[in-house]
Amino acid sequence: ESDKLISILKKFRRELGFEFAHISLPEEHAYVFQTDVPEDSTPEQIQTIIEFQMKENVPISPAEAVFDYEMPKVLPAPQGMKKISVAVYPSRVVADYLNVLQGAGIKPLSLEIEGEASARSLTPKGGTETVIIVDIGKTKAGISIVGGGTVLFTATLDIGGDDLTEAIQKDSGISFEEAETLKRERGFLKGKQSVSGALLSAMSVLRDEILRHSEYWREHPMHADGDKSKKGASIDYITLCGGNANILGIAEYMSASLKMPVGRGNVWTNISFASDYVPQISEKESLEFATAIGLALRSLKSFNA
Repeated sequence: ESDKLISILKKFRRELGFEFAHISLPEEHAYVFQTDVPEDSTPEQIQTIIEFQMKENVPISPAEAVFDYEMPKVLPAPQGMKKISVAVYPSRVVADYLNVLQGAGIKPLSLEIEGEASARSLTPKGGTETVIIVDIGKTKAGISIVGGGTVLFTATLDIGGDDLTEAIQKDSGISFEEAETLKRERGFLKGKQSVSGALLSAMSVLRDEILRHSEYWREHPMHADGDKSKKGASIDYITLCGGNANILGIAEYMSASLKMPVGRGNVWTNISFASDYVPQISEKESLEFATAIGLALRSLKSFNA
């Protein structure tokens, strides 16, 4: 698998002529938690605090982990303290990716959670909303709770677009390819050739998981100001991305069933185009590139200023 990926990346590097890249890591290997540190803490002191807190929040030891932190603006902390959000990966996972990049001759400029990159393209720079980003891929769905552009929680669900297609296939007795076409063309629409019943059954699993995570976030006292009698932040809205975010009626179904605003993402949220410029990819296709666009934004001085 690694050799095959190295070969593909080498080909891209030669054809496109690049040496450096920003890299996203899969959310399924990430651990994210928040903690408080004194406002006057040095980087060395923060590292010590994180290593101590990892014992309670992460099932791997600091010696087996690579971690970094951000200071989200949306999470208040007790007086004299500041809140940090910590992202942790097993060292072996990071090493596997670095070995592939080295084999392909690509120098990494940064490594980050996939949801962090998606948040950079889908949520307004400088915004303070708390948003759930749901990336619906072929075999998995990633859920990221993002506050002020910082990933505060992440989870990976073993349900994706192929599961929805298979539900239609079993319900209608047709081929996978035919079911995929019906999913794309009919979605949650009623009437002739409706497949909404099969989709509703499969989507209920994803819906229930989103609801569970949003309720956990809202009720967890860790995300308030240190007073355990107070609850965490509510979710302002849900943004969908990934190829299967294009299923007709999926945003409307989720909005009605979750009782909160749900919409397809706009990957160009933080990119300004000339008034007469039209992107070369369609709006539907663009939802598959939320992570890639977010990674590219890291290199724009205007975005990082």
